[in-house]
Amino acid sequence: MPVRIQRLTIAVLLAVLGITVLTGCGFSAAATSASSETQLTVFAATSLSEVLPRVARLFTQTHPQCRFTFSFAGTDTLVTQIEHGAPADIFAGASARYGDDLLARKAVAEPRIFVTNRLVLIVPPSNPGHISSLRDLARTGIKLAVGDSTVPIGIYTRKILGQLNVSYGPHYSAAVLRNVVTQALDVGQGDAWLLVTSRGRVLVDGGGSYDTAYDFGRIRLLPKLADQAAVGFDAVILTHPHPDHSRGLVAVLGLIPVKALYVSRGAPRNEFLDELLEAARRRGVPVRRVGAGERIVAAGLELDVLHPGPDPYPRAAENNSSLVLRLALGSRKVLLTGDIEHLVEEDLLGASVPLSADLLKVCHHGSRTSTTEPFLRAVSPRAGVIGVGRHNTFGHPSAVVLERLRAAGVRVFRTDVDGDVAFRFENGRMLPVFPAAVAGSRG
Repeated sequence: MPVRIQRLTIAVLLAVLGITVLTGCGFSAAATSASSETQLTVFAATSLSEVLPRVARLFTQTHPQCRFTFSFAGTDTLVTQIEHGAPADIFAGASARYGDDLLARKAVAEPRIFVTNRLVLIVPPSNPGHISSLRDLARTGIKLAVGDSTVPIGIYTRKILGQLNVSYGPHYSAAVLRNVVTQALDVGQGDAWLLVTSRGRVLVDGGGSYDTAYDFGRIRLLPKLADQAAVGFDAVILTHPHPDHSRGLVAVLGLIPVKALYVSRGAPRNEFLDELLEAARRRGVPVRRVGAGERIVAAGLELDVLHPGPDPYPRAAENNSSLVLRLALGSRKVLLTGDIEHLVEEDLLGASVPLSADLLKVCHHGSRTSTTEPFLRAVSPRAGVIGVGRHNTFGHPSAVVLERLRAAGVRVFRTDVDGDVAFRFENGRMLPVFPAAVAGSRG
């Protein structure tokens, strides 16, 4: 099981156990006394067989009255056990879609704790009747919790809870995002950045292919997003209309809820932009064209647009019309540069716009046409991420650019070598997460 899901599950299970102790380990206030012992039966996916006992041991150090018995099985077997009312106090699954699937099939049928890496249901002993669907929540007094601020609730669950006007998840001040994760996804020779906050998600580019017969978005990108539990977006941003940035977004717009699509005001019209705009039109997704001096506000984030300006570029028009976005996360900054080349870098330097950043998306996949020494000095990043495909035919990243980054003291991450690359921004710190365990690591 990926470390990301393991850590998510640990966070969720600890959150659940901590909450349930408030009313007793076995849903009884009397059970919290040191003289009584409460036995909790846990049915869990086999992939959690190493993680959960460790969590339980940590938990019993502070709550010695609780004892755990574990039964592990494959996910399909576990689902069957749940559907047939297996006598467990806690169910723990490892799939991002696990909770929604079971709830949609009305598989939760009696009081218990139900745990996934997405949703936690705590059923009180005073439950007036069996739970056959989420619609029973309104009359049962079920409490809901999410184990980590970056873990989203699934589409099915969110829809039903919204209809019932049931609150869920932790609440944060609108002025402060306590926890933000940026992740460069490994989409081969292309770029896709996932930004996750406690208030939503933003996707910047989506990778893609020049091969029109290959449905890159559906085959490559959507499964990766599903693995990250990215089930909807407050904003999707296309930096520029080239297929290695745009093609994956066509499937996203067609199959995932998206509140708005942002494109570069200076992007020249071409077939790749046209197919994306058509996908947005079919789904009724608003399209907003932005340029230098404007700001994209989504998921609690504010992305300042530094480029493009009003003047077109005769050379590499698509690349040099890329949106350049600067994201401030407290005292830390992230600079997303699309595929701009040295001409745009020179113009940005001449415009005296703020460029300094802790994390840099290295321009144009590390091409020798970009990331000049003056630009690199102005940005002065601690880390740089290069989105690049294994054995690509472009020679990316350039050895010259890699040497510039090394000489500048920039720690380089590459999707062709490191896979998905994630950073957590928390309490004024920027923490690389190894491997890309988006929601569970604390550094």
